[in-house]
Amino acid sequence: STGHALGAANGTFRSSTSVTISGNKITSLGSATLLTLGGSSGSWTLSSGTEYLYFTGSKNTLQTGTSTSSGNTWNIAITSNIATITNVDSPTRVMQYNNSSPRYACYTSSQVKPSIYKVDVSTPLYNYDYLIDVLDGDYCTMDLAGLNLIYTRYNAMTSTEITHFNSTIITGQDLNSYTGYQTYTEAMLRRTKLQGSGISNLSMDLFTNNQFLYLTIGISTLSIIAIFSYFLMRKKYS
Repeated sequence: STGHALGAANGTFRSSTSVTISGNKITSLGSATLLTLGGSSGSWTLSSGTEYLYFTGSKNTLQTGTSTSSGNTWNIAITSNIATITNVDSPTRVMQYNNSSPRYACYTSSQVKPSIYKVDVSTPLYNYDYLIDVLDGDYCTMDLAGLNLIYTRYNAMTSTEITHFNSTIITGQDLNSYTGYQTYTEAMLRRTKLQGSGISNLSMDLFTNNQFLYLTIGISTLSIIAIFSYFLMRKKYS
């Protein structure tokens, strides 16, 4: 069956995107947005990478800002697997799905409240974990065989792994932040140079002049959630 998930930002609201549901599980995320649950009870935050969902103003909106954006904390109450997600600064505003004009926004009127699905991290993410470990290290001096393995492992990841990996934040010793996708891209640039050079190794400075990169966000410390409307009976996984 098909459900409607929280999608990408579209002006002042969030678009919806189709997901596949089977046996009360999301079996295909498509382009759904994976959100990280942060904060604490009564003051939760919902973010994707460095972008935070927030509400402000007097119109039916749901916007994307930073960790310091006003209106980016939420109260979440779940009854019978249905989530009431209320903005802390504007408690009359509830995050909902608009079935008549497909989108996610914050409404004072009754729309369709979502269900929350948690990504199952009990199964080892073999390729994801490998890439995090490698790209958190000194891959700047890695030989062609190692870079080829990075390429193979990246392309073997599931769509869920790729979505989260690409937005994972890594901080270099230059104190600049990079996404997992940026570090992967830089590793592939080195791979291309090695392939063109005809040798298996090549000195190359990336990000921090051959210094280590340090991972600041890892999947083992995150609660990753996706928000979906409840057209079918759903089960909340915890």
